[in-house]
Amino acid sequence: MNRTLYTILYCSAITALLSFNACSGKQTNAHSETSAEHGLHQEEGESDHVSLTAQQAKAIGLKTGHLEKRNLKTSIKAAGQLELPPSDRATVTPYIGGVVKSVKVMEGDAVKKGQVLAYLAQPEFIHLQHQYLETYNKLLFLKKEYERKKKLYKEKITSGKEFQNITSEFESTRASIITQETKLKLLGINVRQVQKGKVVEQVPVTAPISGHIVSVNINTGTFAQTQQGMFDIVNNKNLYVDLDIFENDILKIKKGQKVIFTTANNSSEEFEGRIASVGKAFQPNTKTAKAIVHITKGNKEPLIAGLYVNAAIQTKGQRVWTLPESAVTIEGADAYIFVRTEKKDDDHQHESEPKHEHDEGDTHHGEVHGHPVENGYTFVKTPVILGIKAGKFIEIKALKPMPHHAEIALNGAYYLSAELGKASTHHSH
Repeated sequence: MNRTLYTILYCSAITALLSFNACSGKQTNAHSETSAEHGLHQEEGESDHVSLTAQQAKAIGLKTGHLEKRNLKTSIKAAGQLELPPSDRATVTPYIGGVVKSVKVMEGDAVKKGQVLAYLAQPEFIHLQHQYLETYNKLLFLKKEYERKKKLYKEKITSGKEFQNITSEFESTRASIITQETKLKLLGINVRQVQKGKVVEQVPVTAPISGHIVSVNINTGTFAQTQQGMFDIVNNKNLYVDLDIFENDILKIKKGQKVIFTTANNSSEEFEGRIASVGKAFQPNTKTAKAIVHITKGNKEPLIAGLYVNAAIQTKGQRVWTLPESAVTIEGADAYIFVRTEKKDDDHQHESEPKHEHDEGDTHHGEVHGHPVENGYTFVKTPVILGIKAGKFIEIKALKPMPHHAEIALNGAYYLSAELGKASTHHSH
């Protein structure tokens, strides 16, 4: 009986074991089919490898290429704002207060130096012209009398005292007329017309500089005081950038260095400039010093004083191995690139192509070149250290020895990383 019971138990164990192996084989086949459907392949022990089909590569426009040497310049970040020289900013005030009779401009209008902005009226204007006309006529009389006395004095017909008296009065009146003429000219009154007896009731207020009206602070009928700013005018032709340089960077900033900057309201449009001067005064509250940048390239038409800017000051350049930023994926504090490990037979022509080197001009505006992937590749996820960044390109430092002719995915790094994650997930199941 014991032998019979042992035989029954042994047969049951064998049957259960065979059933388990059959189920496991079905699951394995199902997993393989699922991976094939996604065009992914991950061999045992190769969790950092990812393969793409030709269709996947074409869909993302995947391109491969090599490390390239470029002259990348380190840059110092700084912030500041657009400013105007004092000579290009004006507040218009009247020399003598008066009632505003008319306003000839509006905010935003372009004006030229000397252009009439408004007209003022005031009884004092008429009085000044009348006073000048009287003094002018008196001067004409005294001049004739002076010439007559001078002739008589030379002929010893008149005394020296009389000649001295007329000379003193003539010189005094001439000095007075010069003062009155200056005052009338400041008011914008034509003295030649006044000399002819033509007195004006209104005086013009004119623009002291060319530029644009940024504010109008009066209206018809108001009384403009001598201390009152009637108009504000700016000339943006000589806009410059006023940067704040932190104390750790002050000694690195030199006159003539190239500056790339963008405005806070339009970060997509870049402007170029050069350091014109570095301030000698240190601001203890902000721990910064000033640096003035003259704008050398870019459309300055939309720029206005007061706009905040973000700038990168280019310092010493270095020739380093680089890749486009699109070739790099960042995961936490680590950076990776994808290096090709397999090549199809019809792609062998790329192997003999040399690596490229680029000059300084490619640093910011270089194009990303590479070979399109036609038949699918397998890549290995490779950790790297990132260095200098300039424009579209970034310095690459390999953690392990890597030949410079190694073929690398120049774009789609984040896509490859995502696909690798999918493959790892399928493999774990």
